Amino acid sequence: MLPELFKSEDRVRILRYTSERKSVSVRSVATGTGVSTPVVSRYLRILIHHGLCQREGRTISWVLSPVSTELKRCMNMLLVDEHLPPLEWARGIGLYGSWARGTNTYESDLDLWIFVDFYDQELELTIAEFQHALSQKIGYDVHTFILTKKKVRDLPSRDPPFYREFIKDHCVIRGEGIDIA
Repeated sequence: MLPELFKSEDRVRILRYTSERKSVSVRSVATGTGVSTPVVSRYLRILIHHGLCQREGRTISWVLSPVSTELKRCMNMLLVDEHLPPLEWARGIGLYGSWARGTNTYESDLDLWIFVDFYDQELELTIAEFQHALSQKIGYDVHTFILTKKKVRDLPSRDPPFYREFIKDHCVIRGEGIDIA
């Protein structure tokens, strides 16, 4: 199934566009992705065939399932990794929140965690520039959560509900995970 789903850049654009909306039509996908209507129509039939979408009249909806969620998580990780520059100052970087869970929509912001040895004013400026550049490249608002070893150690007692969700959902894209802290 995966080679068929990711066969071309057009298919990936259609897949991302469709997976981020509750429902679409062939025309709305064609307009939103810049892919021709016949190509969109054929590919949406493939998504329906594989159980990733369902059709009701002219409306096509993304089906939430373990397979569709993991597919979306994988697409999210690949999109971010593709646009990440080398980050010599980061020990590790990853996703958390809806992008890590595979439940993001076109309105979701991208939540990144960045694991660093230290955090100072110079690094703050570097991260702000990085955040802005990445947002421009991928077309989503990017928010960063900067972590040091101390912050990771303190987080469970400072904000237990957030920590539980973060630990449950986060995933590593590059470098080290926070479990080493």
